Amino acid sequence: MLELLDNFRLQDAVDIGLVAFLLYSLIELIRGTRAARMLIGLGVVVLIYLASRLFGLYTLDWILANVLSSVLLVIVIIFQHDIRRVLTQVGSRPFFGTDHRLAGQDL
Repeated sequence: MLELLDNFRLQDAVDIGLVAFLLYSLIELIRGTRAARMLIGLGVVVLIYLASRLFGLYTLDWILANVLSSVLLVIVIIFQHDIRRVLTQVGSRPFFGTDHRLAGQDL
């Protein structure tokens, strides 16, 4: 454990902080939406897939492996509206709590 702390750098702390902030922001954006329920459903399918691998259920494993191989495409199709909404919100948010458009008009 001490060896881990000896190798810990400032960049590691910044990296952890950024990842935590991004995950928290993503959770805040999808909380209470249809996307949250769909992601829970997708998580259940992944857990069933992992269980099928663990217990040697070959047919179920094969079916879920083929379905999950195209999961990125399925996610983009299912969450198209939500992805557009999130990107719009991210693009319209002011940086560091100030609205740069309004700050430029004061000049």
